[in-house]
Amino acid sequence: MKYKCLVLAAVGYVSAMAQTGGAGPQRPEDLAELSLEQLLRIEVTSVSKKEQKLSEVAAAVYVITQEDIRRSGLTTIAEILRLAPGLQVARADGDKWAISSRGFNSRFANKMLVLMDGRSVYSSMFSGVYWESQDTLVEDIERIEVIRGPGASMWGANAVNGVINIITKKAEQTQGLLSVAGAGNQERGFGSLRYGGTLGPGAYYRVYSKYFHRSFPADRLSPGRQRNWQMPSGGFRMDWAINKRDSLMLLGEIFNGSAEQAAEVPTLSPPYRARIDERNHAAGENWLARWERQVSEDARVDLQVYYDRYKRTEALLGQAFDTVDVEFQHLLEFKSRHEFQWGLGHRVISDAVQSSPQVRLNPSRYRENLSSVFLQDDWHLVTDRLHLTVGARLERNAYTGFEFQPTARLLWTPTRRHTGWAAVSRAVRTPSRAEMHASFLALVIPSGFGPPVAVMNLGRGDAQSEGLIAYEAGYRVQASSRVSLDLAAFYNRYRNLVGTRMSSFPEPDYRSQPFRLVLPVYRVNGHRAETRGLEVAASWDAHKHWRLRASYSRLDVKAHLGAGGVDVGAANLETINPKHHGQIHSFLDLPRNWSVNVAAYAATSISAFGITGLSNAPGYVRLDAHLSWRPKPQLEFSMGAQNLLGSRPAEFVHEHFFQPTQIRPAAYGKITWRY
Repeated sequence: MKYKCLVLAAVGYVSAMAQTGGAGPQRPEDLAELSLEQLLRIEVTSVSKKEQKLSEVAAAVYVITQEDIRRSGLTTIAEILRLAPGLQVARADGDKWAISSRGFNSRFANKMLVLMDGRSVYSSMFSGVYWESQDTLVEDIERIEVIRGPGASMWGANAVNGVINIITKKAEQTQGLLSVAGAGNQERGFGSLRYGGTLGPGAYYRVYSKYFHRSFPADRLSPGRQRNWQMPSGGFRMDWAINKRDSLMLLGEIFNGSAEQAAEVPTLSPPYRARIDERNHAAGENWLARWERQVSEDARVDLQVYYDRYKRTEALLGQAFDTVDVEFQHLLEFKSRHEFQWGLGHRVISDAVQSSPQVRLNPSRYRENLSSVFLQDDWHLVTDRLHLTVGARLERNAYTGFEFQPTARLLWTPTRRHTGWAAVSRAVRTPSRAEMHASFLALVIPSGFGPPVAVMNLGRGDAQSEGLIAYEAGYRVQASSRVSLDLAAFYNRYRNLVGTRMSSFPEPDYRSQPFRLVLPVYRVNGHRAETRGLEVAASWDAHKHWRLRASYSRLDVKAHLGAGGVDVGAANLETINPKHHGQIHSFLDLPRNWSVNVAAYAATSISAFGITGLSNAPGYVRLDAHLSWRPKPQLEFSMGAQNLLGSRPAEFVHEHFFQPTQIRPAAYGKITWRY
């Protein structure tokens, strides 16, 4: 109740301030200085791997800026992604999220490519992302570019429904000392320290360390119990302008975290189900180098190399991955009417896994090679009015061989304030390691007079790629200096989707002790689906120091089952994503360097057939608030609160063994000091 009173008081103050036209703040980060026109002219790089103004991109793109992040008060990358229109961000428990766009969401959403400074962070085990392991100093994030729709022609397989690229600031922008400290009821304690300096003419660096300790409700089977999640991390970045033509960027990060979790797993002995309470551990390191050379006024080359090591230990499956990736890119500009890009890439992923009675992989060690080449041609058909972009990426992977992923995009800018675009693209999702080589015990059915029946989900070494043909169109308009509108519509056709086919009769397993019958469930390709939807985002500067943003998304999914009978997983495609979801944000700067920011999120219900027994997550309305005060430019005090409307069930239904937890109100206080 006290949280609601705080929000109502803040809203009342906002209204009074807007009506009286009170004096605005005097700090450099004034909302008034960040005009809508400036927002639309932000340069993005994730669509074409080159700098483009947001207003001149033929794709559904949204940019989360550092100011958006600061004003939201959100502390994790996964939660920050809620700020992007069209993304479904669902918290499954304290340290697990399901994040995707335009459908197909899951704990390991496998159609959304996620990058950090150009480094892929998806797991080749499931083609998904361990969001609990993705962290950096949020104050050092410059922007997050979110592409809704395929980006496979530039980024390759698995960039099917979208691309998320988290881009950090250059070292030159983070000079001096930064310290952050805070605590709350779920954010038990967090802090970070960063220092930036110079190494010589044109050479800048920063180093940082960070730690957090969070607690959250255990799960529905352990009411009143809290679980803990903590992770220390650190890293560095160095940017060096070697000369007028050459520049070098080096960065590295290391982390070692753990989280308590619970799972209900099937067993072959009565009562054929057991609860696991454990602490999982995740540790990793990554190192990236990028060299850029301006060969001439009309040509540039880039070379990027990174190494990524990730190790995860938990009861169901132990994993260790080593990834080495090399990519070269060449950009050529032919006067002002034609731009051509091409590039080459090669990636090697080596893994070692430790199986359990519930999840097994054969072989336990595997090395995967991925080679690629991409081409893109950008034609200015009518100068400053009509642009045509065609491109394609050809990849060769270890599982399905060669994959071809083309795109064609048309951009129309009749005036400086109006932009229309349309695109057609093909993208594929290649099979994951688990789909090819894993088998897991899904369910054990007891028998009154005979051996139990074990339902085994089995991988197949002949899995195929899933394919998408996407049709998109959009329109952006800056109606005035204070109002902007962004519309996007899409129609997607998916083919060869992975599903399951159950055997007709159980088979005896004479090697098991005790003896059992096995009912095989095979993972097969052959299902189809169609999705269509509309995404709308608007921004309005209602007052000199007050900005309102709103967005709405609608998604319709129709699944078509292939041969093999009923498939629960395929049926879930229609119900696992909310049909409607939207959000409203209010950003207000108050006198004497105060600011208050309020956000409301809403989504309709989802449902699934999970073995945990929880088959749905009801629709919800979520209210967040963030209050900050800067008595000096170098010092900021802030308070953040989430889920002010009270506790509610988990936002997502786990497909496998893990237990969902209740979403409860959270609040924290924070001090930020710069020197």
